[in-house]
Amino acid sequence: MANVDQKTSTLFSIWVEDVSTAYDVLEQDITAQIRRMRTLGLSDGEIYNRLSASLDGGMDMFQTFKGTIGRSNDTLVNMISQVESNEAIREQAEKWRWELDPTVEEKNHCDDCLDNSASGEKTFDEWEEMGLPGYGNTQCGKYCRCTLTPIQ
Repeated sequence: MANVDQKTSTLFSIWVEDVSTAYDVLEQDITAQIRRMRTLGLSDGEIYNRLSASLDGGMDMFQTFKGTIGRSNDTLVNMISQVESNEAIREQAEKWRWELDPTVEEKNHCDDCLDNSASGEKTFDEWEEMGLPGYGNTQCGKYCRCTLTPIQ
């Protein structure tokens, strides 16, 4: 379980960095927007009202920020689920095969996943050393939805 906790902690740390970066971008965007509005001669009250309206309406930079946070949250949940799932199945078989995500056309898979799916059977530890699906070790990175299938 410590291995899962360590991986989850690492993924959470990456998520914190992503969210922090998104916040920094929002802060820079708001600062630039305020500067532009001041240049146009708007009062602090008018600036506040416009920013509040944008926030309430979920428009502009606020919508971008919200989308970024939502995608980061989804990615974190997916990656932690993948870690938990992999740890739960680890002992089910001696050999495993990389299976491409069946919801994606083969031509749209990254070269790494295509190579991995053609590389045959490996132990779970061998796959883990190469990089498990969804861990960010493939060209499709954290968006990989491929799986390992046990060979019975």
